Amino acid sequence: MTEVIQSKKCRECGGEKEENYCNSCASDTQSDLVVSVSEEITMRDALKGKIREGGMGEVKPHHEFSEKDVESGDPRLPDGVHISISVDRKNDKYHQVVIDKRTGDVLHAEDEPLSMHRSTKDKKDT
Repeated sequence: MTEVIQSKKCRECGGEKEENYCNSCASDTQSDLVVSVSEEITMRDALKGKIREGGMGEVKPHHEFSEKDVESGDPRLPDGVHISISVDRKNDKYHQVVIDKRTGDVLHAEDEPLSMHRSTKDKKDT
């Protein structure tokens, strides 16, 4: 949320001015308008990778992974969640963990053979 604070300062002594007269030196000098703007920014990081045996475009990666912090959209999770996914085609493994960023609690975990895994998109279609 953006916060804006405005104030008038006496050009003579730098003191706070409410109207035309300075509260500090009681003079009727010009005012400097001071505007302070503050904003909160949330930064998130992500890491993705693919491992393949052969050149890019020649063979499909045998292992893919991703680690990312995301907003959850759930008001009960204001700090968002951390999602870790590992797809190991070589060893037929799928692993996913979703963790509450604030508490560190595991909200969702999947550890199954990749051949038995159904993606979220597939689950929504049925």
